[in-house]
Amino acid sequence: MDPESAGSTAPQGVVFQRRVALVVGINRYDNVNMLRNAVADAEAIAGKLEELGFAVSLHRNPNREELGSQLAAFTGSLRDGDLAVVYYSGHGVGVGQTNYLLPSSFRTSYGASDSLVEHLTREAVLLEDFIAGVNRRATASVFLFDACRNNPWADRALRNPRAANGVGRGLAPVDMTRRAGSFVAFAAQPGSTADDGTGDHSPFAAALLAHLAEPVSVGEILDEVAGEVSRATGEQQDPTRESRLRGRVVLTGRVPTEVPRTGPAPSTAVLTHSAVAPLTLLNQPAGAVAPSCPPGMALLQPPAGGFLLGTDIGAANAGEYDGHPRVRVRLSPYCLDTHEVTVARFRGFWSAGHPAPTAGIRYPNGAVIAWSGAVSEPVARSADSICNWTATAGDREDHPINCVDWWTAQGFCAAGGGRLPTEAEWEFAARGSDERSFPWGQEAPGTQRVCWNRRISGTCLSGLFPPTLNGVYDLAGNVWEWVADGWLDRQSAYQAFVVPAGAAPTLDPVIYSDDFQARVLRGGGWYNSAAAGLRAAARFGRAPSSGNFVVGLRCARPPTNSVNP
Repeated sequence: MDPESAGSTAPQGVVFQRRVALVVGINRYDNVNMLRNAVADAEAIAGKLEELGFAVSLHRNPNREELGSQLAAFTGSLRDGDLAVVYYSGHGVGVGQTNYLLPSSFRTSYGASDSLVEHLTREAVLLEDFIAGVNRRATASVFLFDACRNNPWADRALRNPRAANGVGRGLAPVDMTRRAGSFVAFAAQPGSTADDGTGDHSPFAAALLAHLAEPVSVGEILDEVAGEVSRATGEQQDPTRESRLRGRVVLTGRVPTEVPRTGPAPSTAVLTHSAVAPLTLLNQPAGAVAPSCPPGMALLQPPAGGFLLGTDIGAANAGEYDGHPRVRVRLSPYCLDTHEVTVARFRGFWSAGHPAPTAGIRYPNGAVIAWSGAVSEPVARSADSICNWTATAGDREDHPINCVDWWTAQGFCAAGGGRLPTEAEWEFAARGSDERSFPWGQEAPGTQRVCWNRRISGTCLSGLFPPTLNGVYDLAGNVWEWVADGWLDRQSAYQAFVVPAGAAPTLDPVIYSDDFQARVLRGGGWYNSAAAGLRAAARFGRAPSSGNFVVGLRCARPPTNSVNP
């Protein structure tokens, strides 16, 4: 018996500040065989969790972009002290040791030049992303996957006969080595499929509905569920589960208003890059309401002591990109777009008259960047162009806008009440307090991580690849992104932020002068062939009037309930 199930069967267990759930059901697929009960199962599970006091986010038949956004929004809302439950019902496939969940838009066929893994990376969502993002933020997380109900290629004649090569039967086991605080359950054993059911619910969902409200541990609930599913399917389907929960986790019961703790009070941070200590918010008066961000933006709250900006790894290793010297700076909380600005989003701005700012753009440290440019339409796309903009809506609406100059980028953000992020804000979002080399960690870039090294192929769909730890997508690859700062050479970029020994690090730095001939770009792009250009500290300079096909943007703004300007 696992540690979470051991001990008394009394309802007492770990006490949580909040209990929240993400529930997804997909049975209406555009290109593969439909499922009978997936959405009904999800709706019933969502209702049961609500009865138990969970705040539930329910989603029916999301496409690829929607599923990724829903996961990022849920992950971004989590904080220390939460119990998070995730239930997914729909198609899933395993390739080697990697599992994928299939959105409603999933296509089975793919081009002869693509591999199966490349196709799944574009079309599906990694099951691991569900586990990793939630597990990093919630105190305890419970995952219930009623997936791999059958092989989505089984009933489909494919134009590409090798499309399903490498797809195993059922899902692969999940590595729980670094999953402390998580409980993962599958409706069937690895390598086996799960029954969709002929009644109102799948066997797995029906058993969950019968036992979720019992005042026993999650492990004991799944013991009962496994036995019931096995009996209902004539021992053809055996659910499996792995637990690394700390303590006894019980789904039912009242959520107290105060949480007994033996250590420090939980951080008020919604998104944190530090697993070492709670964060202290800068510039927040006593008793202030926790800051928040509009939909589509992530709240970033850097540590009060600051973080290290730039690198000192040396020109030989940094290549032509990284900034010097390495300095500690402080940042106030800020909001940042979770996705690069898409063509569709830019089209809304353009259709609304693309207004230019009427005053200077104000930054958190009090600096004001005067408006002296113009808002320009991105370069029109033609048959041989790789700019994504067209005069009318087309097939690139979900790609990042590119071919946008610095003035237009700043004007777009200002029209929505925001601004371009500073270099320091951008780098913290990509690098965090743990000083990772790339937005996803230390590992080198690859086709499952980032849109890059595509020669003349152009951009990828926005949000196609997994998000960073803070739920922000495409901070490497796809398009380079304009930031507010003016360009100084790499060797003296951050000299202005060096302070005397014992002095507090610079707060909310930005380097800008109207005399600067170039502005800074961050993040690397789809055309990059060198990994150095995708590093979280990488920076590049271009004239503000340059609207290159590898250049786009995302916006920042102060959070609500913040004292920042």
